[in-house]
Amino acid sequence: MNPGCRVLAERSSEQLVMACLADLDFVVSDLAEAFASYPLIRWILRDDGNDRTALLKLFEVVVRQIAYRSGDIYMPAAGGAAAVWVRSENLDCVSSLDKVRMIPTLAAATGLRRLPRLAATEWALERHHPKRLPHVYLYILGVHPRLQGSGIGSRLLRAGLDQIDAEGRAAFLETSTEHNVLYYRHFGFETMERYEIGPGAPPVWSMWRPCRGAREPGNGSSRESYGCCQKTN
Repeated sequence: MNPGCRVLAERSSEQLVMACLADLDFVVSDLAEAFASYPLIRWILRDDGNDRTALLKLFEVVVRQIAYRSGDIYMPAAGGAAAVWVRSENLDCVSSLDKVRMIPTLAAATGLRRLPRLAATEWALERHHPKRLPHVYLYILGVHPRLQGSGIGSRLLRAGLDQIDAEGRAAFLETSTEHNVLYYRHFGFETMERYEIGPGAPPVWSMWRPCRGAREPGNGSSRESYGCCQKTN
């Protein structure tokens, strides 16, 4: 077997764990690489050649200030990918004051000229999110380019969905590529709607996956599909 293929095969069977505070720098870096060419991110970020710096600033806020506070971040034990799941009851746990405090870092990522695009994106995603329906939100799923095709992303997604099914919940996500729409359909998601945030923006598809199972009486939320690393402060 080609050494590179062997490494990917080994990574594809790697244990999945919940990211701890000490892992967040790696999660930020991996997701910045994973979304470097993502259409919606490209539309939002500044276009003056500081791509890497802007991506890191954006995902520093996304991961540390939003994902880690609101949801659960799962990753392979050796990093390289991450999935963030947020329960619908936790969608509004970031305060308005905290959002204001994020603005300087976000403005550094977008540049002042494109900051309104970020605001429009947040407003549109909020408006089209089915908050009244109990669910778990796939906030982010990203794989570092060097590991794409290894199956790690599918394992992260499947493990999360297995857990959600065990809890008797539905799932929701957004994506801005047609390729991803087809990918998520393979896992049981169906398109709810397609919309555009503003002139020149890539389309956004919102997708829903109905609950597939029912929680057994007396059972709480389970993380058995993943490893046992828990959040620590």
